[in-house]
Amino acid sequence: MKDRILELFKESREIYGSCRLQKMLERENLFYSRSYVAVLMRELGLKSVLKRKFVVTTNSNHTYPIAKNILNRNFESNSIDEKMGV
Repeated sequence: MKDRILELFKESREIYGSCRLQKMLERENLFYSRSYVAVLMRELGLKSVLKRKFVVTTNSNHTYPIAKNILNRNFESNSIDEKMGV
């Protein structure tokens, strides 16, 4: 049983968790509960890991105006609206 779980896990590129592996085993007429499959996976040290695609979120090459640095990292003030840049 553990060998078949290991094979299916490797075939899924180490993506499938206990729920999907249990469904794959059912298709092969091997009926085990999802929790039992999870216990066997834990014993084998198998853990489903989804690899996220790297997404670039910053575009430094733009033509939009850049805000002025009014505070210049000086966050202290003595009154309200002192640092509004007016």
